[in-house]
Amino acid sequence: MRLQMSAWLLLLACWGAPRGAEAYGYGAPPETCVSMTPGHGAAVASLGYSIDVSGTNFTNTSNLTVTVKGTYEGVIMQARAPGSTTPVGTWATPPADTKVMQCSSASDTMTHSSETNKANSVFTWISPKNGAPASVEFVATVAQNKDQWIKNIKSKAVTAQGYVATTKSPATSTAKSPAKTTAKPPAKTTTKAPAKTTAKPPAKATAKPPATTTTKQPATTTTKPPTKTTTKPGNSAGRAALAMSGFSLGALLVVFTAACCR
Repeated sequence: MRLQMSAWLLLLACWGAPRGAEAYGYGAPPETCVSMTPGHGAAVASLGYSIDVSGTNFTNTSNLTVTVKGTYEGVIMQARAPGSTTPVGTWATPPADTKVMQCSSASDTMTHSSETNKANSVFTWISPKNGAPASVEFVATVAQNKDQWIKNIKSKAVTAQGYVATTKSPATSTAKSPAKTTAKPPAKTTTKAPAKTTAKPPAKATAKPPATTTTKQPATTTTKPPTKTTTKPGNSAGRAALAMSGFSLGALLVVFTAACCR
């Protein structure tokens, strides 16, 4: 009966242990990727740890040696652009009792894999092929044991060379005071008096007298009296005699013609 109770108490103790403490021996849990804050123990002001880097700059083919100086049990470390929380580059095959983990992309974070003591561990960081920031620094939280740890340990910054930086450190925003607006008084409106209209008296109409029409008198027609024909007495008698002689000759021809036809 007592054995069963002891087993149940041990099971409950393991089940109720904080996740950070549970994960401590096997490496940092994913929820610490950004904050790098362990879920166990307490932070201390200084434990004498430091991070050394083999160079002062890097290119897109660089491999830098990064050393965590001091004796420790746990660690989480990333290369970051100053002021950023996003990991940059990747880590090569880790030394004993450490391993790589994924926070933003594969193998971008280094952590421990056991609780054993580690001293002056040397890691190899591989620079990104493209899209590197202008500079990076190596940031870590180091746990001396379960109860004590220190975060935000930083190396010197190393500068990118050979390609254009795409990730810049956060810019400082300077808020400008709003421009003053000066309200101008409304423009004065001058109303002009209407122009005076002078009515001119109507023009006087002058009636011209009607034109005088002159009627011409009809032309006077003078009728000449008919010309008097004067018959001379001698001529009438002769014409009468000639007419008679012509009549007699005709009668004679008629009688002659009738006689011959018989």
